[in-house]
Amino acid sequence: MHSGQGRIGERKYIKAADIPLSHAGVRFIKKKMRQAITTARLFGLNEISPEEVLRRLEEPGFRMIDNNSCASFKRHHIPGARHLDPGDYGAGDLGSTKADTIVFYCSDALCGAAPYAAKRAKNMGFEHVYVMTKGISAWLKNGYPIIKSE
Repeated sequence: MHSGQGRIGERKYIKAADIPLSHAGVRFIKKKMRQAITTARLFGLNEISPEEVLRRLEEPGFRMIDNNSCASFKRHHIPGARHLDPGDYGAGDLGSTKADTIVFYCSDALCGAAPYAAKRAKNMGFEHVYVMTKGISAWLKNGYPIIKSE
C-alpha cells in the first residue's frame, strides 16, 4: 500500500479549514449554523412564531391543534385550540377545507408530537400546515391568553 492510501472502507476526514470557500460561502455557513435545527425543519414543514399565531388567531380559517397530553390540554391551551392525538386522527378531524391554515403545537422545541402530526396532515393533502415550534411553553412565557379547563 502506498503512503496516503487508506485501507478499503477506511474513512478519511478533512478539516473545514482545508476547504476553500468564497466569502459568500462562509456567510451562508455561518447563517445556517445560527439557525436551530428543529424536527419541523427536518420534516420540511413551515414554522410559525407564537407572536404570529397571536396576531392571526381570530382570522377565519385559522385553526390550532394541540398535540400535548390530555392533562396538559385541560390545564391550559390556546384559545380555540382543539386537542388531537398526533398519531390517531384522520383527515375528517382536521376539517373539510384543505386550504385552511392549520397550526400544530406541543410543549416546546424538544417535543416531536406537533411536527409528527403536522407531517401527517401534509401527507393527507392539507396545504397550509405550520408548526409552532416553541410550543405552549413560549406562549405561557409571553403571557398570551389561555383557556383553562380544570
